[in-house]
Amino acid sequence: MSGQGLSGANYFQRQQISRQPCGSNNGASTSGAAIGIVGGTISSQEGMAATWAFMFAGRYGLLPDEVVPFGRLQPYVAVGPAVMFTTLNPKLQANGLSMSPGGDTEAVIALAVESGIRYMAFKNGSLDLSFKYRYAQPSFSYSGINAADGAPASFKLNPTYNLFSGELGVAYHF
Repeated sequence: MSGQGLSGANYFQRQQISRQPCGSNNGASTSGAAIGIVGGTISSQEGMAATWAFMFAGRYGLLPDEVVPFGRLQPYVAVGPAVMFTTLNPKLQANGLSMSPGGDTEAVIALAVESGIRYMAFKNGSLDLSFKYRYAQPSFSYSGINAADGAPASFKLNPTYNLFSGELGVAYHF
């Protein structure tokens, strides 16, 4: 006998966006244009993305017994909307000069997907392994002073985030 179920959950996850050149395709890719700075390129970016997800999950119970009637082995998949709070601090280089306009923070709607497996080692204790994916398209606007001529300069970045993470944990169930 095996069990199945559908549940809902929400949780908060924080993920670091490390220093990387733009277009490196390892978690965030950025395309943008510098207005007022001729020949400008975004040389690196650093930031953070925190996600508050509202998930709907389907779980199937395998290997049921007297202690865990739903099943000791429980694969699952979850999907739902999320709110991603993200910050990005780019560095702009133009004509041998550098501009660091500071950070911009955005809260955007994102997609959250998760799959995993839970092994109920005890009635109230489990070992969990999961894979998480987050997708978002924030928009950042920056302004500063062109170091070459002192004129105001601004630019906009529209990255697409494809964030992946894994998790191995131990859980206690009340």
